[in-house]
Amino acid sequence: MILSTGLTLANWTSKPITQVGWIKALYTYSSLSYTFAIDTTTGINTYFAQQMFQLPPGQGDFNATVGKCFTTLVPSFNISPAFIDCTITYQIDENNRVHLNAYIGGDGGEDGSGNSEMRFYYPYETASGPGSNQGVIGSAYVKTPTLEKIAHIRDGNGEYGILYWENPLNTMVQMLSGDFPDGNRQVILSMTYMMRDNP
Repeated sequence: MILSTGLTLANWTSKPITQVGWIKALYTYSSLSYTFAIDTTTGINTYFAQQMFQLPPGQGDFNATVGKCFTTLVPSFNISPAFIDCTITYQIDENNRVHLNAYIGGDGGEDGSGNSEMRFYYPYETASGPGSNQGVIGSAYVKTPTLEKIAHIRDGNGEYGILYWENPLNTMVQMLSGDFPDGNRQVILSMTYMMRDNP
C-alpha cells in the first residue's frame, strides 16, 4: 500500500487492505529497490488478471545466485546448475490465484553438484504464509543425462517450492543439486497457488 502525504502509517497497522487499484513494479535484489511502470491498463480495474508477467531468474534469499533458476543451501558447497533458458511466466486471477509456468532448459555451463535441495522461489508468498506447507498444486517434467522423471512440487515455507520424485524403492525424495551433471538438462514446470495478499 502506498500512503499519500498527510496520512499516518501507524493508524493502518494490522488493518486489512482492500485493493482499489494496481500498478506494475519490478524489484531489483542487488540494489534493494523497486522500479514502477504505468501504462494504459494500470489503475482502478482488474486488467491485471489479463496480464502475463515474467519472473526474472536469481530470485530467493541471500543464497540466490544472479541468473540461476534454482537456489541451493550453502552455495559454496552446493552448486545450482546453470541453464541456457530460464523462462518463467505467471498470471494472477481475480481470486488471487497465481498460475505459473516455467521452461528451464539447456546446459548453461556450470554443472550441479552437492546434495542440497533445489529451491524454486515463487513470485509471491502463498496465502497461508511462511511455514504453512499448504496451498501449492503443481508438477514438473525433469530430464538430465542420467534420469527422466515426473516430479511434484512441495511447498517449502510459503516462499519457495521443492521438487520431489519417486525413487525405485517407492519413496519420495528431493531433487538435489547433484542430480544435474554435465550435459543437456530440462525442467518443465506448472503450478497454481493462492497468493498471500494481507501479511
